[in-house]
Amino acid sequence: SIAAIFADDGETHFRDLEAIVVDLLALRQRTVIALGGGAILREVNRKAIGRCGAVVWLQASVETLQRRIAADHSTAARRPNLTAGGGKAEITRLLAERTPHYRACATLEVDTEGKGPADIADEIVAALGIARR
Repeated sequence: SIAAIFADDGETHFRDLEAIVVDLLALRQRTVIALGGGAILREVNRKAIGRCGAVVWLQASVETLQRRIAADHSTAARRPNLTAGGGKAEITRLLAERTPHYRACATLEVDTEGKGPADIADEIVAALGIARR
């Protein structure tokens, strides 16, 4: 798990592994790659996803992100807090740090507030002009 890699080998090692995987996945065609929020911090990852074609940034408020994380009971086992406190303060800090990178890489920004997964997917498909099968 991500939490185990962070605990055993540290965040830098995790980010090194992540960069390898992002680079390999970016070579694929007609593939959806869902990145963790921190992947955008490395320039090598930003360049790799830039080669992929459409890059969709799914946006949500700090409060919505906090609710979603809290509702996912597997979060604590999979993802370590990046700060001692975690929670809203962590989400706010990380969004402030990452938003410029998200915005620079995104070819499409989708506001997910109040929308379910199917509605979000429909919006992306329509915006990208993808024919449904």
